[in-house]
Amino acid sequence: MKRGTVYPYIFLVLSILIFPLAATGASGEGVSWTRVDTYRVLNFIVLLSLLAYFLKKPISVFLNGRIRSVKEELAELEGKKKEAEIALIQTTKKLMHLQEEIESVIDQYVVRGNAEKEKILQEMKETLSRMKEQMNRKMDQRVMMAKKEIRTEVVGKALVEAEKIIRAQITPEDQSQLMQNYIKEIADKS
Repeated sequence: MKRGTVYPYIFLVLSILIFPLAATGASGEGVSWTRVDTYRVLNFIVLLSLLAYFLKKPISVFLNGRIRSVKEELAELEGKKKEAEIALIQTTKKLMHLQEEIESVIDQYVVRGNAEKEKILQEMKETLSRMKEQMNRKMDQRVMMAKKEIRTEVVGKALVEAEKIIRAQITPEDQSQLMQNYIKEIADKS
């Protein structure tokens, strides 16, 4: 045993010897110390010495192991703490850049939206232009058809009116002259 480890045992033995003496003297009765009491105290001291001798190493090993495991847990927790701090710093950086990313995404969507808007407006202009051309063609066709109908109708009415005028002004002699001219034209063609 080392010299520094003997003192607690000496103190323990003296305490065990002095405590019963002090207890009996404090009671005021004349209780005497007997031989049995001495053997009991000696047995107790021997028992404590044996327990201390045999349990010193396992208790020391247990306590050293416990101290080592606590140190390892502390080191592990320190590592986890550092990892958590690093993760916190990275997350903080990500959050700082997140606002920039959000603004960038919003700007991209605004640019895309404006481009899409311009594309739609251009398509609408082209569609309107085609519709105007189609409408102009249809209107021109309808105007031409209306002109034809009006001409046909005017010519028809003019013929009816001319026929009325001719019938009113034609004489039987004119009729026979017209018939002869007509027959002559047919004969010339044949």
